[in-house]
Amino acid sequence: MGGPILEALGILAEALTAIRARFTLIGGAAMPAWGHDRSTRDVDVIVLVNPADEKDWIARIVETLRARGFAHMDRADRKRLDEGLLLHAWFPLRPNPVSLRVDIFLAQDPFRAEAIRRARPRKVDGFEVPVASCEDLVLLKCKAARPIDLADARALVEANTAQLDREYLGKWAEELGLTERPWEAGGKKR
Repeated sequence: MGGPILEALGILAEALTAIRARFTLIGGAAMPAWGHDRSTRDVDVIVLVNPADEKDWIARIVETLRARGFAHMDRADRKRLDEGLLLHAWFPLRPNPVSLRVDIFLAQDPFRAEAIRRARPRKVDGFEVPVASCEDLVLLKCKAARPIDLADARALVEANTAQLDREYLGKWAEELGLTERPWEAGGKKR
């Protein structure tokens, strides 16, 4: 991970911790924790929220990020997905006139709640951040199912094959209706 991503991640983790959010790092920035390093241009986290408290969490997250220098445009940042709401914020890269996107997924579904519960703190550049388990990253990558995500899932499985909890993977693959299952013999597709 490069310097700007680490800087944004450190400030984001501090901000979410300050408001007592239950969160975990996912996506490309989480992969080095599981032995696969690849470049990424954003930071992705899941924050667990109760549907009834979603508006309050949006306000708290936006306020704390703005206070720490993140840019956020009201209502131009949101994408409603089946499992929750995706918020975008931008971290200014100084001295460059560009920004790094931060995706904050406000999760309300049982799978992401379990991913947050199973996350473990990892030391990253002098600070701790909860990182999704390898299994949960693989499942999230298979659910996204873009070519880069499926390649990431295969690389994570290959790097961690001896430690993977295949029973957990199988259970959630069924629940999530996943067709890609790179942890099965031959990387089966259903």
